[in-house]
Amino acid sequence: MINTKCCDEDLCNNESYEIPEVDVEPNGVVCPNCFALNTVEEFESEEEIKCQGDRDKCISYAADLEKPDGELLSYSTKGCTNAAGCQLDVSAMIGVKELKEHIFECTDNSEKDKKLAFTIN
Repeated sequence: MINTKCCDEDLCNNESYEIPEVDVEPNGVVCPNCFALNTVEEFESEEEIKCQGDRDKCISYAADLEKPDGELLSYSTKGCTNAAGCQLDVSAMIGVKELKEHIFECTDNSEKDKKLAFTIN
């Protein structure tokens, strides 16, 4: 889970940040669930996860990244997210450099075929 707080004033990031409580109540949405290192290939998952709270979208993401220490990392993942997660710009995250996005797909589980976002670079 990723929580964000944006600000646009000098030194506004030196304030403490309270992590919001997580709603763990199942919401009826079920998504494929998997994580694989050293691959960016999309794969089918037999594992499923019951989504909770406002995470009512299924996400597939695969990318080549560079960690802060310079180590290269490729991975592919599927799971639950919310509408904000479908708009996530990994390249804007501090400490992570997205070298190449291979898959970014969000689907509305109530309509499995409806694609909210999809790109292959």
